[in-house]
Amino acid sequence: MKRVCAWCGTDMGVKPPYEDETVTHGICEECYKKVREGGSPGCEYLATCPYFNDSTYGMPEMFKKQYCKEDYHRCGRYLSYKAVERAKERR
Repeated sequence: MKRVCAWCGTDMGVKPPYEDETVTHGICEECYKKVREGGSPGCEYLATCPYFNDSTYGMPEMFKKQYCKEDYHRCGRYLSYKAVERAKERR
């Protein structure tokens, strides 16, 4: 199984069963340190996110707190940005 950090998307290698090609998630050392030192570091895309900055939709504050500042690694926009970045790095 391939391991990926659920916070930042960093490849963390593989773990048994090695023949299984599915992806599982964990937390890398860098993200673990950030979380231990003061909670979630918050999404790195907040400054330009149209949802967080209310330029497209009036997202309620409870969702901003949950998906932009706490569990941003579960946000669809964040995951899309990270996938595009990883694809560009592979080129």
